[in-house]
Amino acid sequence: MKTDRIVGLSAIFISLLSLGIFLYQTNLMRQQAYQSVLPYLALDITTNFHEGTFKVELLNQGIGPAIIESREIFYNGQAYDLDFVDFLEQETDLIDSFNVRTYTMEKGTAIATSKNMVLLEVHAGQQLADFVEKIEMMQTEGGLDYSICYRSIYDERWCLTGASDEPEAY
Repeated sequence: MKTDRIVGLSAIFISLLSLGIFLYQTNLMRQQAYQSVLPYLALDITTNFHEGTFKVELLNQGIGPAIIESREIFYNGQAYDLDFVDFLEQETDLIDSFNVRTYTMEKGTAIATSKNMVLLEVHAGQQLADFVEKIEMMQTEGGLDYSICYRSIYDERWCLTGASDEPEAY
């Protein structure tokens, strides 16, 4: 009878140990799956005075698609749910005199891994210095800033803002 009890308790202990190992491995596999689709957005602003161009690009430097949830521009204490070029058209006269190329970034837009989205490209030629000076003045005097919030396919969420160099989880 004593041997039967030892065998039974050993079987229960081994079963519980196996269950613990199984749960641990499942957790590791879940973490690995989440990290295998981790998007990482960055904003790249390029000014080329030689060519007379100003470009704002959104880059996905991560290893999974980034799905845009929201984008806002902040200026003079107000929030604008607009693309950058639409904001400039509405609030300034900067766009009227320059050749502008832009793409729309709406909720649900997916940016694939290692891809970029040109948010604004201005060909200003010799007037580029004036354009850049006006944008910098908008930043210092009007508090021009932005927020781009996005998620992974596993619904992990981040926001990229002008105040931070890296996306922050929310």
